Amino acid sequence: MRKRSGAFMLGLLLALGVAATGSPAAAAQGEATIVDPHTGTFTLADGTIATATLSGGERIFGEQGKSLGDWSGTDAMYADGVSAKDLPTLIVHSTPDCGSAPRCGEGQLTITFDRPVDDPAIHLAEFGAGTGRSDTGWASADGIRFASADDGATRAVVSDGATFTDGGDGYMRGDVRISCSAATNPGGCGSLTVPGTGITRIVFDMARFALSAEQTNGLDGYALGVTATATETPAPPAPPAPAPPAPEPVATMPALTLSKSVDRPVAGHDEPLSYTVVVGNAGTAAAKDVPVADLLPAGLTGVAADQGGVVADGQVRWMLPEVPAGGEVVLHVTGRTPAGLAEAQLVNRATVQNPADAPTGTPAPTVATPCPDDPQQACALTAVGAVASLEIDKTVAQTTASAGAILDYTITVSNDGPGTAMLIPVVDDLPDGARFIAASAGGVAVKDRVGWIVPEILPGQSATLTLRAQVPPDAEGTVVNRATVAYDETMAAGLKAAAVQAGIAVPADLSALPALPPLTAAHVCADDAQWSCAATVVRAPAAGLAQTGGTPVAVLPALALLAGGAVLLLVSARRSSHR
Repeated sequence: MRKRSGAFMLGLLLALGVAATGSPAAAAQGEATIVDPHTGTFTLADGTIATATLSGGERIFGEQGKSLGDWSGTDAMYADGVSAKDLPTLIVHSTPDCGSAPRCGEGQLTITFDRPVDDPAIHLAEFGAGTGRSDTGWASADGIRFASADDGATRAVVSDGATFTDGGDGYMRGDVRISCSAATNPGGCGSLTVPGTGITRIVFDMARFALSAEQTNGLDGYALGVTATATETPAPPAPPAPAPPAPEPVATMPALTLSKSVDRPVAGHDEPLSYTVVVGNAGTAAAKDVPVADLLPAGLTGVAADQGGVVADGQVRWMLPEVPAGGEVVLHVTGRTPAGLAEAQLVNRATVQNPADAPTGTPAPTVATPCPDDPQQACALTAVGAVASLEIDKTVAQTTASAGAILDYTITVSNDGPGTAMLIPVVDDLPDGARFIAASAGGVAVKDRVGWIVPEILPGQSATLTLRAQVPPDAEGTVVNRATVAYDETMAAGLKAAAVQAGIAVPADLSALPALPPLTAAHVCADDAQWSCAATVVRAPAAGLAQTGGTPVAVLPALALLAGGAVLLLVSARRSSHR
């Protein structure tokens, strides 16, 4: 606390309620003004007004017009952001004499803000007791502690560089030096910050501490500054939008909707189809006696309808008794696709009409699945692909031969249908005892069978396969070789072991393989019209004569043939259907 000569006269004037006046301190961080001995105001940097009130304990505001830096201390002693040379202060004068009591002159410092603030703080300079020597009589010092605050704040935080001394009972005070920068026993300089937001009032308890037995009621002074930041105020909410005008009364009426679907967008020949027609009502009134029609595609056979639909003249007709408001009626039509081989596009159309007695202004029905050529009709399309029609013909180059001769066979598979044939399995049943020599186009021999997979045969085209085999040396009579288009059980069984070794999945049975196109045979075998046969008359060789004929070809390794056949079977198995 700073001691002034002539303080008695100044103290007397202040006791009479006459405050010392002067020009307010204006600085970058606001200004401070004495209103009366117990009231002062601080105009903060953001325009916030803080009113400080001293109550009890013989303390008054005695001077104005100086900054913290005019007294003592450095910026480092105060809270972050405080500039000692710029912060305006009011000087507090304290006069009580504690006598023999260790503490006296208890009162309060209350600071009220004119708007909510964040982290308010007070800043003190030369909060000390002078020299503390008995010959000067300045052996007492003021102390301060946090008392209360509004909006939930519960404490005050002392700045890191403060030079306060612990006065006990939560009080912070200066020591027996008036210079905050003294090497020993420095006077009190520092800040007390109340953390929080939306605060409008902070209160501190104040008391006078006796530091020696000898005291006077001499005038002690120290500087007080205030800082805070106004709490951000959220923008006021936008005024509510005006209520929309009440809608005009609307007459209740139906609003019909229509949709159509089919269970199979792609189908084969002579397969079942199921159509669904949904008539909805999105209006506010029921629709009664609603006419619905389903125009059947040409070629659809075996047509039937539910809900009382009448099938006649290429269409189905209903008269629905009622379609309730917000509800729907579901209708079904069934039939079968055309038989035969030709490609077909089945377009099924449905229509719905408003009731004859619908109110004026009733909207036209809305179609959810419109036809491309007529948006007032609902459509469902099924595509039926063209199917191939195959013919197999087996011939042999040698109609007569000697026993042990090599025979050359030709198999021709033709496609007479409108569709493309793909992955066609051709199987040849070798004559009894014949030895397989070679086959064209990747033919594979398994036991007494030779098989091929023909990748593709376009309409009007054919595939030609050749086979060479040797009849047994003891053969005599007619030797018959037959061929067909089929999934052969013998070949499948023989290929499974090789397929397992090659890591190839083979169907457990032939029923999982795709259906084959219809087949006819030229040179029909006498015992089966699905097989084509070629016969050779074999004569026994003359005694002592050597066998003549084509040069035999080395037999391929068995495992290679079997593995190749497994691949062919896999290629066929991976197609579930072909239209």
